Amino acid sequence: MAGALAIIAFMPAWATGHDLPRTQVAVEDRILSVPVPEGFGTGPIRRGLLLRPLVAQRAAYDMTLTIQPIATPAAGLPQVRRADGIVSRYRLDRGDGGSGGEEVTLTAERPCDAAVLRLVLRTRAEAPSDAILEPAWAVLLGTDCRR
Repeated sequence: MAGALAIIAFMPAWATGHDLPRTQVAVEDRILSVPVPEGFGTGPIRRGLLLRPLVAQRAAYDMTLTIQPIATPAAGLPQVRRADGIVSRYRLDRGDGGSGGEEVTLTAERPCDAAVLRLVLRTRAEAPSDAILEPAWAVLLGTDCRR
């Protein structure tokens, strides 16, 4: 199944303490079971999944979740977050925006099976806060990998 990606199923499940629906994605020889935050839709991308709000928002917001070989170098992730026994490394970049607000990019990784899950969130926020990051953390921490 090398290089193959397929959306397998959509089913309800509990994820990181929240009642979130899940979607399963086959990426090469692994199955990812990914929690989908309320109001988000999913679509396949190379090596993973794209998550976006279903309803148009004033500010752009999208997440990509990909699986990377463990040999892939970390993307300069100096911060550490520990939650539910999972250690994630991350970087939060904030930049000038436009009328939609400040640009915010979260890049985070955590081990998953014998690989690395990499999540990249890109958004704009008029008043950036940790609340805009919560859907991304729920996806990264709640994703399960198996062969």
